[in-house]
Amino acid sequence: MSRDDFDRMEALPEHDDLERRLRQYRPLAPPPRLRERIVGPQVPTPRIWPWATAAAAMLATTIFLHASSTSLARQTEIAALAPFDAEVTELTEMLGGGVEAERMAREIVEVQAIRASLIEVNEQIEGERQ
Repeated sequence: MSRDDFDRMEALPEHDDLERRLRQYRPLAPPPRLRERIVGPQVPTPRIWPWATAAAAMLATTIFLHASSTSLARQTEIAALAPFDAEVTELTEMLGGGVEAERMAREIVEVQAIRASLIEVNEQIEGERQ
């Protein structure tokens, strides 16, 4: 729009008259029944953030406990395998070395470990009977 168009709009008496008339009126709220249909009943919304915070804390605790127990189990497993590997290495050397000697040494050490655990379980059972 050019400046001339704005000048013509300002010169129109109808424009000023329309603005004056509109300023005399104020908008009103709708009738109560219509307002209720539009807005609906005001129902308080439950707060979710306390539950979300508690769930996040439980999740963090679960992850931490799982990670720490897995780490502890892995450390225990490694500590238990250290003597096993030492026995396998020593027995492999006694059998002359090589891949076949290592395989045989592993089987012998595993059988000895199984036998020792069975003896321990048997002793526990005998102790409970007495």
